[in-house]
Amino acid sequence: MGSTCNGMCYQHRVTKGSPNKGKYRFGQKRCQVCDIYVTWEGLRCPCCNFMLRTKPRNTKFKIKLKQIV
Repeated sequence: MGSTCNGMCYQHRVTKGSPNKGKYRFGQKRCQVCDIYVTWEGLRCPCCNFMLRTKPRNTKFKIKLKQIV
């Protein structure tokens, strides 16, 4: 059973912001299936029901996020 994007998440898509600010810092989340950042309160993507990533995978960006918070 695979998850597929049905396009509903594009209503919650994040517009481009400042590249050095960090997306996770402002509560934005990333869906790996739809391959976009969304502004969504839930833990799962609104269209494919896949778990949203709420923190960076890269160690450098994890440290940066901890310093800010």
